[in-house]
Amino acid sequence: MIDISIEGKKYLLPESWDDVTARDLSIISDLYTRFYTTQDFLKFALIRLLDIRRNLVRYRDQVAIARGIYRIIPFSIVVRHGISKGKVKVFPQEDLLVLSQMLTWINTPTSKVTLTRNLLPGITIRRSIFSRLHLYGPADQLRDVIAIEFAHADKAFLEYCATGDPDKLDDLVSVLYRPRKWYWRIERLFTDKNNSMRMRYTGIKYGRDSYSSISLSLPVKYAVFLHFQGCRNDLLSKYPFVFTSDGGSDGHSSGWAGVFRALTNENITDLDKVLELPIHTVLFDLNEKIRLNKQNEKSKTNA
Repeated sequence: MIDISIEGKKYLLPESWDDVTARDLSIISDLYTRFYTTQDFLKFALIRLLDIRRNLVRYRDQVAIARGIYRIIPFSIVVRHGISKGKVKVFPQEDLLVLSQMLTWINTPTSKVTLTRNLLPGITIRRSIFSRLHLYGPADQLRDVIAIEFAHADKAFLEYCATGDPDKLDDLVSVLYRPRKWYWRIERLFTDKNNSMRMRYTGIKYGRDSYSSISLSLPVKYAVFLHFQGCRNDLLSKYPFVFTSDGGSDGHSSGWAGVFRALTNENITDLDKVLELPIHTVLFDLNEKIRLNKQNEKSKTNA
């Protein structure tokens, strides 16, 4: 975290995605949905993350932070009559832009989302005035996500990146968020495994048929998108051979279906078992196979 002092008061600002809290994520995802330029995005992110927006007043190209009752006085009066100098601190736009550069890890062409902690473990869907549905998301780093579930979520993720269609965010949320098992607490007593609290993935889309844009806001959906993007980037770094154009999922002509068939040698019975395995297990095994194959090919070439 970064320590900042403004008018004698100390503030904490996240330094990377590892420092982001649930509140910070809601602010960042909300700003992402407003289509700001990079400079405006970082400036408003700074103001909202520091929680100083209620103390700010504007005057032409200047921004000021005021204390006490002086924050409700129009800044033009403060400038014209010089009321309570010292109670109002003027910030030129240049200073705000300089401070906002500490947040370039959020939204710049070279920034990379590395958020792997699920800061939105549960969401509530309003189906009607008297009916609500509680849905629960995956664990940190997608530890409880199975292969077929990841493939469907990745498909929705890539389609949203390509088209920007908000319906694809609905598909992403509906794949990752499901009701909780009624027997989950009992299950924890009889197993040492870190079992998911969510119901088994069956391909049923709880989101598309259960909620509308009114019951679940776009920033919430984008927060789910950011978490999945961070976890996907983490998988790309852990299993580089799987995601290369010459041997992995991104370059395979048949997508994830071809990747899973490559693990089973076209055996349908084994394919069903592979689809139910945790995605980390599948990617680790496939990454090792591709790595060993490349080593063998290289040794044969050198020989």
